[in-house]
Amino acid sequence: MIPRPIETAPADGSWILGFVGEDERPAAKRHPWAILARCDGGWGDEEGYLWWPTQWVPLPDPQPAPTNYAPPVGTIRISFWHIMFAVWVELPTGERDEARDHYPCGTLSAARDRAREWSGRTGLPVIEDPDLPEEANFSGAAMRFLTGGGA
Repeated sequence: MIPRPIETAPADGSWILGFVGEDERPAAKRHPWAILARCDGGWGDEEGYLWWPTQWVPLPDPQPAPTNYAPPVGTIRISFWHIMFAVWVELPTGERDEARDHYPCGTLSAARDRAREWSGRTGLPVIEDPDLPEEANFSGAAMRFLTGGGA
């Protein structure tokens, strides 16, 4: 098989064998070829690492089950939930996109940074709820607990 440019790879959730140059692969990975599927961040492996392949070839049979990836649609919304800011994808129906995580943030500035970064990767516009407070009203220990950083 002759490697093809990554721009020609399927973006439908099917898996490919991607070639990644030494400067473009995750630090924890050493091999230049990886089994990858399209994800919001570009290309990801089954462990959740992001890769930046330049070429690809189809995987031989048997194929792994497709990931059912679909690009996000709607808007990236910044809201204030009880005691923290949250950044999430809102579907055109007004519901939260349950296939994607929401990101808790302790400050409006951090929420805006996260939304801007996510928007840059997905092309979705950012919408802020009206009347957002400038800061959340809780301790740093509470935020570390809520975001998985421990108490």
